[in-house]
Amino acid sequence: MRMESIVVSRELLWLVVLLGVAVRVRVYVANRSLWLDESFLALNIIDRSMDKLLTAPLDYNQTAPAGFLFVEKAAVEAFGMGEYTLRALPLVCGIFGLLLYPLLSRRVLGPAGAIIAVALFAFAGPLVYYSSELKPYAGDIAATIATALMALAALDDRLGIRRALAFGLLGVVLIQLTYAGILAAAGTGVALVTIFVLDRRFARPGPVIALVGTWAVGAVVFLFSRPGLESAQFTGGKGSIGRFAPLPASSADVAWYSDRAKGVFADANFAMTRWPLFLVFFFAVVGTVNLVARNWRVFAVLVAPVIATVAASAAHKYPLLDRTTLFFLPFLFLLITNDCLEPLAPLQRPLSSRRCSLRCHPEAFTKSGSLSAGRRSRAI
Repeated sequence: MRMESIVVSRELLWLVVLLGVAVRVRVYVANRSLWLDESFLALNIIDRSMDKLLTAPLDYNQTAPAGFLFVEKAAVEAFGMGEYTLRALPLVCGIFGLLLYPLLSRRVLGPAGAIIAVALFAFAGPLVYYSSELKPYAGDIAATIATALMALAALDDRLGIRRALAFGLLGVVLIQLTYAGILAAAGTGVALVTIFVLDRRFARPGPVIALVGTWAVGAVVFLFSRPGLESAQFTGGKGSIGRFAPLPASSADVAWYSDRAKGVFADANFAMTRWPLFLVFFFAVVGTVNLVARNWRVFAVLVAPVIATVAASAAHKYPLLDRTTLFFLPFLFLLITNDCLEPLAPLQRPLSSRRCSLRCHPEAFTKSGSLSAGRRSRAI
């Protein structure tokens, strides 16, 4: 087997995924003690009845989505108290997100680029750590990846009504389990509808309406399931410095966004000195420009949750902290890897198709015997 066929093989891609799963399971099995913030949330889950857990503000300055609390309480009732029980849901979410990410990466980057992006995702320290912590952040990541995949399926016109409704119901579940789920659904839903209107895709509107409409129902359920219960812990403190996105009206405000961007890069395992960090930032910018040029619709779907999150933060409804923006990382990895696609371009098509291209398409040659310059399709 030639080296290039190994690089683009699905076997190598899923080997990286398997290693990522093993790392997460290893951290989970190590069973470290609950740290202070986890302990406070665990006390709420263990000591309260299900009704009080879901209908009253949590103690100890804690907050969590209603669906997350429901599953955690049900697990404790079924399997007893303990770190393994409490951290089982984050582990499942962490593995679920890791299994979905190769599908998103191959859709956006192609086979060679996907392996790089998946490797960055599989071994990013914070993504591994939060897959075994009693917090909903691993679920945030899984929810945003799943939402992007569902939206891209709709973008490709690969959804019938039944499949759209099934995806919509999955989105409803993810919205109840995570805070990022409602942000991803809102941003992605708006992006999808806007794209379909701009493209005048009015022939088959049913699947998109079913998908986005079901997400909207899930958002309404989320907003009314715990009305006002997070006001003190999660969205309160409008005078707090650094929690919410300011309007970029001064140099200090611009510096705030710069600091938040540095935090995201640090979570991505790019906590480096100045010039290497600038280089990675440059890759991300060039990758963004490249992706917009290749397929702006895909870029719009991917960036929509980020825009929705910043808008919610500017409205003082969602704090932008390192852990609450963890779900930005999968998209950052795609942008950084996208800048590496040109050197990997010869590997982006299956080896068999490259071997037979001259045999099957002799018209590709000009009279001079050289290959005609045609646009090569990209995996978008």
